Amino acid sequence: MNEMPFSPNEIFLSYPLGIRYNLLLHYESKSGNADFMRDVLPYQREASKIENIFVERNLKGAELEKAGQIDEAIKLYEQNVTDFVDTPHPYDRLRVIYTKLKQYDDAIRVCQAYVKGSKLLSEAIKTELGNSKLAKELGNPLGFPDWVVKLKQKKGKTG
Repeated sequence: MNEMPFSPNEIFLSYPLGIRYNLLLHYESKSGNADFMRDVLPYQREASKIENIFVERNLKGAELEKAGQIDEAIKLYEQNVTDFVDTPHPYDRLRVIYTKLKQYDDAIRVCQAYVKGSKLLSEAIKTELGNSKLAKELGNPLGFPDWVVKLKQKKGKTG
């Protein structure tokens, strides 16, 4: 019986939580022809624990928004941004909230964070998993670079 080379709760700890999540989730691409149940499933379980943190923050943030508790929702979404979560939801919600509040610098910062996180994710997948195809697929900043341009223009008109 082969042992796992790294414990699922100890591997990739040098990366922000959102990037670590993706590395764990796609660890099978590094392990090659691993016995899935024995070698890969523990990494996916660890990824699932991390994903639950992100999902809970997003759901609670949305709930707080609906209840008019915008400052509390912002705190939860900002935690996901700090962790470089790869789902656009918290970035998009913050972009909308900050734009409504005319806090354009914060809206721009959040959009730029998504772009930066996409680049970091892509680099980490190439480095740690050696998977350029997956790196390109997951390292896509979506429309956030366009939002940076639009928000800078909007800021210029009101500033």
